[in-house]
Amino acid sequence: MIVVCWKWVAPDDDARWGGVSHADQTALEAALRLAEAGARGGSGHTEPVHVVSLGPAAADAGLRAALAAGAAGAVRIDASTALVSAATAAALAGVIEDLAGRGDELTWVLCGDYSADRGSGSTPAFIAAEIDIAQALGLVSIEAVVSGDAAGRLRAVRRLDGGRREVLEISAPAVVSIEGSAMRLRRSSPAAELAAQRAHISVVPGPTGPVDSPHEIGPYRPRPRVLAAPAGTTTLDRVRSITGSEQGSHHASETVVLEPAAAAQRLLAALRDRGYLDQVPAGPPDANARHNER
Repeated sequence: MIVVCWKWVAPDDDARWGGVSHADQTALEAALRLAEAGARGGSGHTEPVHVVSLGPAAADAGLRAALAAGAAGAVRIDASTALVSAATAAALAGVIEDLAGRGDELTWVLCGDYSADRGSGSTPAFIAAEIDIAQALGLVSIEAVVSGDAAGRLRAVRRLDGGRREVLEISAPAVVSIEGSAMRLRRSSPAAELAAQRAHISVVPGPTGPVDSPHEIGPYRPRPRVLAAPAGTTTLDRVRSITGSEQGSHHASETVVLEPAAAAQRLLAALRDRGYLDQVPAGPPDANARHNER
């Protein structure tokens, strides 16, 4: 079973302009493709894709769009979208575990890497902590491995600082979040749209609090690094120094293959060296992922 988590957002509580982020839509498209790839891989079984959303009754419109696109089921948690991320994740995790308890084994939980309002991207990590499964966040591409020793895993790419990429092999079950630029949600047929309008949407009660403070919360931005002034006596020399294209320069790439624990420590050390972290927090690294940094 694959579960997709959506967040319905209506600006100024006007349902006419409500919707979900492009990243959330991408998460559904990725889930549908993973289900199709699993069926082509020889199992003969297409995993059901369920969409879970938190919000008021107006959020049913978004869930019906998900059903029209190909989702097998939809659940709405009747709660305020102003809940703090931890409370939102706890409510979503409760529904996910309930769905998994009905007989279908949970493989993947897919989320967009940002919502259409605050965009902090913290909810997927909270969900992983609530369910106690692995996480791989901020992915730019994702595909199912259907053959070989890695069959049943996901192969994904995550964006790193400095234009680098990290290649992951992710074992189920895991929570993954994906950027909205990775793919676009497919168009649904008129017949599917009509069928979705008659489909049943399960509604479960949600928590009433706590809610976020009224001030706007933006995505995390690391503090800027202090860079030395460019060297050179002419404008061209200084441009070459800034861009790293000066004569004779060579920036070697490096490929590192590490197990999850060692890869996490490597990344934390790099973040600390670059000034993004003052201290390295203690805690378990992401599990069940083989990191290939380049």
